[in-house]
Amino acid sequence: MTTTRHSPKRISDATEDAFHLRFLVQSAVPDAQMTTVGEVVHLVDVVTGSAATLTPDGDGWAVREGGPV
Repeated sequence: MTTTRHSPKRISDATEDAFHLRFLVQSAVPDAQMTTVGEVVHLVDVVTGSAATLTPDGDGWAVREGGPV
């Protein structure tokens, strides 16, 4: 498990910066899908089966990754 200081709002907010970041991410990983359950964010690449989960952890976010890529 890793921690990060950036929250998922960095790509999910309704701002111009977040829009450009989402465009960049979708271009790099076109088969990725993001869903939120409560405060937990799940990112899944539906083709490779790789996944990441972001969970609030104190002042930051805990990141758990799995899968082949």
